[in-house]
Amino acid sequence: MHRSLSLTNFTAFEESQFTFVPGVNVLVGANATGKTHLMKLLYAMQKHAVGVASSHLEGPLSAVLAPTFNVERLGRLVRRHVGVQRASIVAEWNHDRRFFGLNTRSKVLDAGGRWRNTTTPVFIPVKDMLAHSRGFGTAYRQRELDYEQVYADILDLAMLPPLRGPIAPNRAALLSALQKQMRGTVTQKNERFYLNIREGRHQASLEMPLVAEGWRKLALLWLLVQNGSLAEGKVLFWDEPEANLNPPMFAVVADVLHTLAQVGVQVFVATHSYLILQELDLRRRTDVPFQYIVLSLAMGPARSARRRLPSTARSART
Repeated sequence: MHRSLSLTNFTAFEESQFTFVPGVNVLVGANATGKTHLMKLLYAMQKHAVGVASSHLEGPLSAVLAPTFNVERLGRLVRRHVGVQRASIVAEWNHDRRFFGLNTRSKVLDAGGRWRNTTTPVFIPVKDMLAHSRGFGTAYRQRELDYEQVYADILDLAMLPPLRGPIAPNRAALLSALQKQMRGTVTQKNERFYLNIREGRHQASLEMPLVAEGWRKLALLWLLVQNGSLAEGKVLFWDEPEANLNPPMFAVVADVLHTLAQVGVQVFVATHSYLILQELDLRRRTDVPFQYIVLSLAMGPARSARRRLPSTARSART
């Protein structure tokens, strides 16, 4: 699991330290405080570690960071000052540390350390992709598309076939709860997803573009649980789960997140919604570690129009 992170001059962060719990970590803060950047950084570092360990990736960490943030130059991730500046990152996975630096000239410095026993992470972006799945992966790999890598990654995970063997009781309970809300199950054919609805004797198969986006969010979770992408030892990053979701569904999402943490998934959620926060708080479980990480913009005049205001962080843990 992710244990800690220290950032200096990285995007919105001038100097910040974070510690994470193995259960649910909720990132809260105004726009431009760095919630999504923090999750993308952890995601990219974990994805790179998995690729190196499995020999599927031989490139440097910079080769994963750039497409994850969709920047033209890595130097754009360094907080801007006059002259050449340097960002430093120290991150801990279990008891293994990884550290590196980069400067405004896009040079990666002091890369060191390694993570062992990592697992493939899951990043759910704000924009839904199940309704745009056909041909997207092929186009992304062969063409210059202006999308972050996370959009292609989540579709690759969603398209994985189900795991072999019997379904563990905790996974079966999650799948059943999601099916009840969606009123059906999800299938995939020719890179297109379908929601198969069953109500009594009546059955219908709807292409995902015809399905309400709130249900598409649940459909994605169902697929990821079914194929083992969300299971014990995995990590979920979810950016603004409240986007295009009917408020009565917030309780369902909060229950699912706590249940995932209960079965061993480390959860990171970035949100602007007080209703989501309320549901997460109301549905907390005594056996699931839970904390808020509150990000805020540091006060004070900016030195230049291009300067990013630094973020500070404080956490409320239970």
